[in-house]
Amino acid sequence: MKNHYKIFLGCLILVVGAFSCDPLKDIRDKIGNGVAPTVIDYELLEDDYSLSCNENVAKFGNFSASAPADDDTCGIAQIINQKFFGTDGDIMNATYKFYNGSSTIDTVSALKWDNDVQEWAIAPVYTFVVTEENHNKEYTVTSADYTSQGESYPNFDSNNNTQDDVDQKIGNILNAQTTIEIVEGDIIQVTYASFPDGSFPSPRSYKATLP
Repeated sequence: MKNHYKIFLGCLILVVGAFSCDPLKDIRDKIGNGVAPTVIDYELLEDDYSLSCNENVAKFGNFSASAPADDDTCGIAQIINQKFFGTDGDIMNATYKFYNGSSTIDTVSALKWDNDVQEWAIAPVYTFVVTEENHNKEYTVTSADYTSQGESYPNFDSNNNTQDDVDQKIGNILNAQTTIEIVEGDIIQVTYASFPDGSFPSPRSYKATLP
């Protein structure tokens, strides 16, 4: 009887340990079924650097001027691509160690999922500033866009949003969308719906700027 109890207790400990010791549990919970949310934050773990095809990154556990994170072959995207996949337009803010010659500092790079090549790649994440300048591109918010920003219906509900909230959500949408190509300085006229109708001004123009 005692032996059966010990076996049961041992199995219970193993099961509990499997669920409590996973350092990626929070990330896995967010991703769920392999589908990443629109924006996710991830900090590289110590073991992640060993996945790099750059020997120095794998050895020292950091990127540097001689081993840059934005390298097309052995940069941070090469590591992230071995760990996660996403859906078109998803953004991942990846924090990693960077050696600047005297000390190691935490640095963040934004990566965007490209559905055409099924890979993450470092891409600019713009800040969109409201402007009255003439626009050179146009975008209409889709039903999927509203859903991605937590809206229950295909509109921005004024009962739950301020104008600042709407502007922030439109910025998220413009960064994630792949319908139009955006470069710094572009001015995008965005058409969107609100509830009650006319609660927020539409169309509204936004200028793409980099920090």
